[in-house]
Amino acid sequence: MKVSFLFEGEKNPAFQQRIEKFLDAITDHLPFLSGFQLKIESSNSFPHSSGIASSASAMSALALNLVEQDYQLQNKKPFDDYFYRLASHLARLGSGSASRSIYAKAALWGKHDEPKGSNEHAVPYRDLHHNFLDYQDSILIVDKGRKSVSSSAGHELMNKHPYAEQRFLRARTNLT
Repeated sequence: MKVSFLFEGEKNPAFQQRIEKFLDAITDHLPFLSGFQLKIESSNSFPHSSGIASSASAMSALALNLVEQDYQLQNKKPFDDYFYRLASHLARLGSGSASRSIYAKAALWGKHDEPKGSNEHAVPYRDLHHNFLDYQDSILIVDKGRKSVSSSAGHELMNKHPYAEQRFLRARTNLT
């Protein structure tokens, strides 16, 4: 498969490489990709790599688009529960946070008993308190520079941290 990637009108070899790796990882799930040539143009409304989940939004948008293409090629009606589960699973292979970005309001990613969660894909969280139904963030950008530690590197630091097990246990308890 050939990929041409432009970010804000310019080549971005590092992210193109990440997209190519992602597409290689999902081709078994979407075999039609092996014969495609993709041209992807992307842009952000905020500084790239600043920590506002730009890769999550990119990977989730790409996964949703590709799963919809697969459904169309198979003459299947998109947007059923399996469609979103598959898109979430594939998005996760590009960025863990992207698995949650598939869903409009709120989603959970990670194994959990109640509400039922999975490590393989996110699940929509439907029991939001009414106070959060129109919740919005305000973001003040004080520096357009790239963050010094990538999200992947930050997560890896947490996974190796001596308090990680207790932190994850506390997060699951708080969610319940």
